[in-house]
Amino acid sequence: MLYSVARDKKLAVISLGVGLFFQSQIANLTVLVNFGALISFLLLHIFVINHYIIRGKSSNYFKHLIMPIIGFVVIAYVLYGMDIAALKDKSHCVLDKP
Repeated sequence: MLYSVARDKKLAVISLGVGLFFQSQIANLTVLVNFGALISFLLLHIFVINHYIIRGKSSNYFKHLIMPIIGFVVIAYVLYGMDIAALKDKSHCVLDKP
């Protein structure tokens, strides 16, 4: 989907629109981008295990099972820490303001 949006030259317009919408709320934009990136990396680790261990029947368990599990746990811990930090500092959150 991202490829087709970029191919049609709409990615720049979408990026500009999001940037202008969050212009006065840089903290919210940063949290949103970080959250999306971390969720993407969590999914990547799951897909690596699925591709190599479940579908590919790989016998290299260290490379294709242990390392993705360790990466998943580290990223999940960072995401959990980010959620706690966001809960503690609600002063910049758009959703909390009337």
